[in-house]
Amino acid sequence: MQSNFANLPPGTQSAILTLNFSDGSVRTINISNVVGAAGTTTADREVGFAADVIRTAGCDGSFVVQPTSLTDPSLTLPLLQPASVQTKVVDSCGVPVTTGSVVVTFSNSDSQLNLVHTGAGNWSGTWQPKVMPPPQVKLSFVAVQVVGITPRGGISYLTVTLRQGALTPLARSVANAASGASATVSPGGLVSIYGQELADKNGEGTFPFSTTLNGAQVLIGGRALPIRYAGGGQINAQIPFELATDTAQQLVVQRGVTLSVPQDIVIAAAQPGIYTQDASGTGQGVIVNASKQSQVVTRSNPASAGDVLVMYCNGLGAVSPALPTGTPAPVAGPLSHTVATLTVTIGGVAAKVDFAGMAPGYTDLYQVNVTVPAGSYNGGDVPVVLSIAGQTSPPVTVAVR
Repeated sequence: MQSNFANLPPGTQSAILTLNFSDGSVRTINISNVVGAAGTTTADREVGFAADVIRTAGCDGSFVVQPTSLTDPSLTLPLLQPASVQTKVVDSCGVPVTTGSVVVTFSNSDSQLNLVHTGAGNWSGTWQPKVMPPPQVKLSFVAVQVVGITPRGGISYLTVTLRQGALTPLARSVANAASGASATVSPGGLVSIYGQELADKNGEGTFPFSTTLNGAQVLIGGRALPIRYAGGGQINAQIPFELATDTAQQLVVQRGVTLSVPQDIVIAAAQPGIYTQDASGTGQGVIVNASKQSQVVTRSNPASAGDVLVMYCNGLGAVSPALPTGTPAPVAGPLSHTVATLTVTIGGVAAKVDFAGMAPGYTDLYQVNVTVPAGSYNGGDVPVVLSIAGQTSPPVTVAVR
């Protein structure tokens, strides 16, 4: 049996289908049929019921369907890559719609998507765009619920743009941006995320650092991190000060609407490291001699016992007064010292620490001021090691004579 709606007028028709079975039993089925107005498209006729207004209990029977993903008009979706499709559905009184069905149809002939209710009127599904052209695709969100023989529903539309190519970010590892150590990360520390297709292009951010750079975001527990640098193979981002220590988290890189596979990380109180002159994490540290017009200490310009050195570091953890993530340390005013006590050895000899904390004017760079101890040199490069909160930095070198 097949229904023919060709000559039905626009609107809603109700009927009862009676079935007589061979055993003498009788069953009835209530049927509601909705026909769109003349001149509408096939997709419009399929969802024409949404325009019907049915008065019930002081509220009409219409639903408000509000897409909550893919709403940024600047976004483009890569062909063949999964994208999250989400919408919120409430009735005209604002009560979440938790039953019935919500489907999405696509003007590019992709298969209909049936959304699943995830709670509080939120419906979600995953769309993998398969048909290109045209680049712009109209999504029709259709919510329907039948109470007795009375249909209730709503519809909304969203247009998105497709692009060729699969650009899913691939994050392979997360490491201390100074030392390259990867066992843990620490609040306030700058991390380097290595991988492929992480961003649309290479480039530094401008201060104050945004949480989106070159099409990329970095998320921990849904929280976006400030990004100093974003490129196809590397992103440098700051771990929020506000994260609890001694916890396990997942780090995700988002490029447009595509997500990397989560990277498991452990948040420790500190993960000390000293920046090095060749950015390798080893060799000569980025250390300047405050006693000699802040000249960089090198083999041709070594430090001496009694000189005050300024070391630029990473991963020293919480500071006091506390700095909200993204807020620079004051240039004039109280300095933000490390909460945990820091010790330094130069050439194996304990050095006097004059200051350890956030570098004034910076959001993600630590500074340590020390005095070179007597007996710490051997005529060449000597190791420098930081210790804080039970963690020790990989050694770097400083030239002392």
